[in-house]
Formats: sequence, C-alpha cells, structure tokens
Amino acid sequence: MLQQPYFKPAFIYLCTILCILSASASPISSSSDNIYKLDSSASISLLTCDPGNEMYSTFGHSAFFIKDTVTKVDRVYNYGTFSYDDDFLYKFITGDLDYFLSISNLEGFMWEYEMDNRGVTQQILHLNQSEKEKLYQLLEENYLPENRVYHYDFLFDNCSTRLRDILEKATGKNIEYDFSFITKNAQAKNQSYRNMIDECAGHLKWLTFGMDLMIGVPSDKIATPREHLFLPNNLMTAYFFASTNNGNRPSPLVANTKTILHFDAKKEATPFFQSPLFVFSLFFLLVLFITFYEFKKEKWLKAFDIGFSLLFSLIGCLFVFMWTSTRHHVAYVNLNLLWANPFVIIGCILFFTKKYRLISWFALVYCVMSLCLLLSWRWLLPQDFNIAMMPLFLTLTLRSGYIFYYSRNKLKRHHRHG
Repeated sequence: MLQQPYFKPAFIYLCTILCILSASASPISSSSDNIYKLDSSASISLLTCDPGNEMYSTFGHSAFFIKDTVTKVDRVYNYGTFSYDDDFLYKFITGDLDYFLSISNLEGFMWEYEMDNRGVTQQILHLNQSEKEKLYQLLEENYLPENRVYHYDFLFDNCSTRLRDILEKATGKNIEYDFSFITKNAQAKNQSYRNMIDECAGHLKWLTFGMDLMIGVPSDKIATPREHLFLPNNLMTAYFFASTNNGNRPSPLVANTKTILHFDAKKEATPFFQSPLFVFSLFFLLVLFITFYEFKKEKWLKAFDIGFSLLFSLIGCLFVFMWTSTRHHVAYVNLNLLWANPFVIIGCILFFTKKYRLISWFALVYCVMSLCLLLSWRWLLPQDFNIAMMPLFLTLTLRSGYIFYYSRNKLKRHHRHG
C-alpha cells in the first residue's frame, strides 16, 4: 500500500517528485467557500492500483481523483507518500516514519504504474453536488502544510483507511455498506489481520515468513468487516456493493467502473524449492543426520548449538526491541519470544562449561517448550505461526532433547567414576 517504493532507482524517485511538483497546486486558503466550487459535471473517483511483485507494492494502493473540465481541476490525492532521507531506515524500523498527502495530476500519477506494469481501476462515485464539494474541501484542507503529515499505521491508518474515513465524513456517514462479500464468505468473515496479510503476500514466501515472524498477537484479532477495508482491493469491492441514501431511494455508490490501465496480472511466486518451508525442512534433515552421528559416536558438537543459542538470543533481542521500543503495535506480544528470547544466551554460556547438571535442566526446559509449541501449533495459542516454523520447532526439539540426553549420560558416568 506504499505509493512510493523503498528500493526504486534514483531516476524514478526524481521523475516522480518532478511530476508531483509540477502538478501540485499551492495550498489553498479556506477563507472563501468559492474556491471549493465544482461544476455539476465534475467527477470524483476511487483509483485502485493492482499489487506488484516488489515488497513495497504487495498490497496495492488507493487514491482519490477529482476531475472538473470546466474549472480545470485534475487532481489525484495520494496518502501514500513519504520523504526518503538519511534517517529513513531508522524511522521505518522504529515506526516513526511519517507519511503525507500529496497531489499530482492523473498523468503524473499513472506514469509510475505504467512503468511498473501495474493496472489501475477507476470507480466513478455517485455523489451529489454538496458531497462532491465537501470532499474536495476536506481533501484540500488536509493538504495544508499543518495537516498533510500523519503517522502511518499499516493496519489502522493508511492510504485506504484515510480515503474510507474522509469520504464518510464528506457524506455525513451516509454510505451504507453491504459487507455480504465478507460476512457470507466462510473464510473471509473469520479472517484475522495476519490471515489477510498472508493472503496478499502468500506468493512471496520469504516476505510472508518474515512478516509472520515479526508481528504478534494483535495481528491475530479477527477483523470486523469495516476493518477489512485497510486493504485497497477490499475498499474497492466494498464501494462496488455500497449505496448512498439522500432521503430518496438508495443509489449505488459507484456510478461507473472502468479499467484505465491494464496489465495481465503476473505474480512471481517463490518456487517451492526456494521457500522457507523447503529450506528449513532440508535444514532439519541435516540436523537429524548430525544428531544421529553424534549419538552413534557418543559426541556432542558444541559449536553447533552455541551458534544456535547465540542466533536465537539475538533474534529474541529484536523481538523485544520491536515490542518495547517501537510504535509498531502489531509487533507487540510476539509469542515467538517463547523460543527466541534474550535469555537463550544463558545456554550459550553454559555450553562453554562442563556444568552438565545445569545444561541438562536448561535443555529439558527448552525441549519441553519447543515440543509444546510443536504440539499446540495453531490450535491453542492466540498467535498463528508460519507453516515454515514446523521443521524449525522439530529441529529445536531434536537438539535440546539430544543435549539433555548427552548431559544426563555425562552425569551418570561421572557418578559411576566418582
């Protein structure tokens, strides 16, 4: 749902900025209502942009377009822009990246999507004159320097929810949604935010895995039908079925729908043999072979598990940081901390010693924990885990189980020789 990408070549950023600057009007004073007048022939449309194959474009995008040939208004209102500065990466990680409303003409807006081979659908909205002018006024007031910047929230305050809310305000909440496309769909009505995210990004297996790893319990909340509209495609569908009621009989909210930019949708899916599930399954088989070798030789390759412990403790530090030190609310209460947390470093330190009693207790606790995660999976815990975690949990259970077995044998031998 990001209008501007993270990893675009510099010339695309430059051209996009030039398009915006050349097409954007100066902020308009609200001192006179006449400046918000539109001709009766003016149209207001929802533009819905197809998802792309890059990470930044996976969820699509939405914008409002106002066209008035009489007053020469040709403006696309885009809530998905941000400043790419030296602090971008830090702000993005900590959740302090502010977005802002930008304005371009239709040609400038469409240029980027044509470059990316992404289609754009236009829904011309059926609004009365006062609703059109009210929406125009609200958008222009939002564009004032003191109003245009907002704190972006992927689920609750983004390019789609902003359009949904401002149109409801302009129409006096006179929009009647028909959410049957959600409520009568057995799968859709029980979807959580995580489910919807995975559905959109499911073809990019590593992206899905990474997002499932970083987001916590808040993303597993079952979304209400209205909350489904944080996704641009859901907003477009909701508008298609919605109606307005101005005292007469209800009228469809969408007067006309047309495709103004078409490309065959080609989702470049991650091949299975490159997916996290396949890679972690191979890793499990490798660890199984190593563990069998250790068992036959009555050895313990400590370096292997020291590396494991160090890695998981660092990942746990990242989970804690995302929970306690960022504004990413969906990263709070991440139950992946059960297997990857800063305290795993204790195991890393113990493995350098010969304190086999302590090692055995640590390994037992970790083995029970990973086994419980494996058995409870998605049925008992309030957070879903990515399917690729299954072979990883198997690996953790296997290694901690073997460390417990080896350390207990060491203790028995020590007692026999003592």
